Parts: sequence; C-alpha cells; structure tokens
Amino acid sequence: MLSATCIQGEEIGLDASWQYSAIRPSESDNINSFNQRYGLQWNPRVTRAILLNTNLNYSKNVTTGNITRQTLSPTGSFQVDNDLFFAEVSGLVNQTTNSQSHDQLDRNWEALLASNWEYDFWPSLSVTLGQSWLSDDEEVPLTDTSNKWSEFIVEWELDTFESYYSYYTQLRADSVENTTYDEKKHFGRIDYGNSFLAII
Repeated sequence: MLSATCIQGEEIGLDASWQYSAIRPSESDNINSFNQRYGLQWNPRVTRAILLNTNLNYSKNVTTGNITRQTLSPTGSFQVDNDLFFAEVSGLVNQTTNSQSHDQLDRNWEALLASNWEYDFWPSLSVTLGQSWLSDDEEVPLTDTSNKWSEFIVEWELDTFESYYSYYTQLRADSVENTTYDEKKHFGRIDYGNSFLAII
C-alpha cells in the first residue's frame, strides 16, 4: 500500500492512498483488487467564533473482471460558537457508481441551534432539524426514500435537582413501497439527589 499526505498551513489538507492486493483462493482462481482514495480538506477559521469545514473524498475500487465501484462524497459544515449560542449547519452528498449494480445518490442536511450561556436559573435549550434522501438511477426506481426529523430539548438544573425534556418527530416516506411512517416522541426526566422520575 502506498499513501501520500500534503498539508499546507492549517486550513488546507490533501491526502491520497493506493492499495493493490491479490488473492488466490484456489489454483484456478485469482482475484486482484486495486483501491485508490483521495481526500481534500479546507477548514478555514473565518473568525474566532466562525468555522467552516469542507471535505471532498473520492475512492475507486477495481477488481478482477473490471468490476468498478466509485464513490464521490463532498461534505460541509458551517459553525458559529459564541458565549450565547452554538449553531451549525451541515450537509453531505454521497454518490456511488457500480458497474454491476444501480448507481445511488444519498443526500442529507442537518441544522442545530443550542444555547451556550452559563447563567444561574437559565435552562439549556437546543433545536435540531434535518432531512435525508436516498435514490437510485433506475428508470423504475428500486430505492426512493426520504426522512425528515426534528428535536427540541430543554434542560434545567439547580444544585441536586435536574430536569430534562425532549420532543422528537420523524417522518419517513418510501415512494417505491408507497408507505409513510410518522413518529412523535415525548420524553421527560427529573432527578433529585440519587432518585429520578422518568416520563415517556
């Protein structure tokens, strides 16, 4: 296996690896495999409180019979972190091509907003939202799903008293099966000393 890494400063990174393997399960069979992977990272700190993270990964695997599988995965996130709140928006695209199967496209994004303050008697709050999609390139799709979720969390503590509440929703849809799944969850918990009460 060969690998190489090149880094320029603290913001840009580049790495690559190559691997070849040969397996002979029997005298008449010989399985060869060649893997290559490349990664590019760009993570600039815009200000003390703002950070941008981006990555681009590519991989290719070729085995005996010219069976090829390729994956391209760009990802990114944007963060703001200060004394009052933490916010992040992130996303991912994962595209896979396969010479012996259908190609697939996986996409998702998620946003988070959470309190960062540390004041007496103030609760901690957070909200999360996200969506994802998975599909293929067939004329009559074999895979076509989507998922949407959200969660709200509030926490409060004072001395030995702690409370926690979460409200979670999720909506999944499958266009191939023509089905949907709608989920809603409440969860609460109260701790005092060494005892607790959970409410679901």
